[in-house]
Amino acid sequence: MAEPAPSLLPFNNLTISDTDTVTEAEFSQRVLIRSILTRPDAGAGLAGQTVKVGGWVKKGREQGKGSFAFLELNDGSCPANLQLIIYADVAPLGQFTPTGTCLHVEGVLQMPPEDKQGKQSIELKVTKVLDVGAVDPAKYPLPKTRLTLEFLRDYVHLRPRTNTISAIARIRNALAYATHTFFQKHGFLYVHTPIITTSDCDWIKSKGCVSAGADLAKACSLPDYSNF
Repeated sequence: MAEPAPSLLPFNNLTISDTDTVTEAEFSQRVLIRSILTRPDAGAGLAGQTVKVGGWVKKGREQGKGSFAFLELNDGSCPANLQLIIYADVAPLGQFTPTGTCLHVEGVLQMPPEDKQGKQSIELKVTKVLDVGAVDPAKYPLPKTRLTLEFLRDYVHLRPRTNTISAIARIRNALAYATHTFFQKHGFLYVHTPIITTSDCDWIKSKGCVSAGADLAKACSLPDYSNF
């Protein structure tokens, strides 16, 4: 007989349910955007709750002659962005709108206006800015335009913020988790073995030489490490 489908979706140590309360991360009061937007109701059932979220601004624009701003925030936990609305009486808006700005905010989840509910099921009205990592728009290397993989190779430390690389990272996470879970359940142990390769990839211009003695090491024109 097949096991019943679980009512909670695992995400590492976080579980996502269809209850009317938000689920905080185990070691943080911050709520992952995934736990809001991937609910069966797309987060609508959480309206009225106060949460803390953090991430990077994907898009930002000031509205109402600079009286408020809309921000699309992503924390990497899912492809979707959470829309934030922040008013000028909370904090100066100019520091939040550039793409790449890092934010940690507290606010109240609310339903968007009826004419906007087709695009967003829930949005966050920011009441407090807890932290902000501002960026210089003139120097930030990842604009909102479509970027090639070749271009992203020059920005390895930033490319996980893009949709493509963040999706790859989540897929790799799921595959690694499933692989380790399978072998652990069947009595295997995970052992870090030495990495030995004969490949000379990309920008690597020299290789090591694995030898059994001093003679072969000399032939490789490399130091003899056989006695270490």
